[in-house]
Amino acid sequence: VSVGSFLALVTSFALLRLGTHYLALATIATVLIAKVIVLNLPQYTGATVGIPITRMISTSQILIILAAVCLVFGTLRKSRFGYALDAVREQPEVASALGINVLRVRRVAFVMSGFFGGLAGVMHGQLSQYLSPDSFYLDLAFIAIASAVLGGAYIWVGPIVGALVYSALPELLRPFLGNNKNIVNGILLVLIMVFLQRGLVDPRVFLKLI
Repeated sequence: VSVGSFLALVTSFALLRLGTHYLALATIATVLIAKVIVLNLPQYTGATVGIPITRMISTSQILIILAAVCLVFGTLRKSRFGYALDAVREQPEVASALGINVLRVRRVAFVMSGFFGGLAGVMHGQLSQYLSPDSFYLDLAFIAIASAVLGGAYIWVGPIVGALVYSALPELLRPFLGNNKNIVNGILLVLIMVFLQRGLVDPRVFLKLI
């Protein structure tokens, strides 16, 4: 977790110069670079063979950690820093005019993403009991982005809902569509992004529920 936070801090000096879709693409490129580095450090990472992990955490403990993370995000959203994040996301120029240090807010958010991303990686390793460069494959980065877009990137609960829907939808369609489930899944995702551009969870609708 600490490594994820540190790497996020280091890479933020380069990546935060980018914006919108370019930042997302640069993040995916960082995943590819990290994979090459891991493959060239076999004495520490096991390279293509990977390393086994002894499970030291139960599923119930993982759910408790998830609930704690949700509590942190829910509390953060209504804090001064949460309001600053909203302002920077919506209108960075206006936020800057109001005295908000846009770059600092973005950097703190980036480091927090590294922290929680590292925490998710730890739990993923505990569940699979094995780690290799293929454990964090490129498709996983696309799934993370798609989950945020699908659920709604305007509120913290959106990506969680998006991840649940994105994971459950193919399994629900499997008995009816077989190998064609991915096509229908893609069509549904496109329709949602076209007609629900703020995602399934729109803070303007659910603001009073959180």
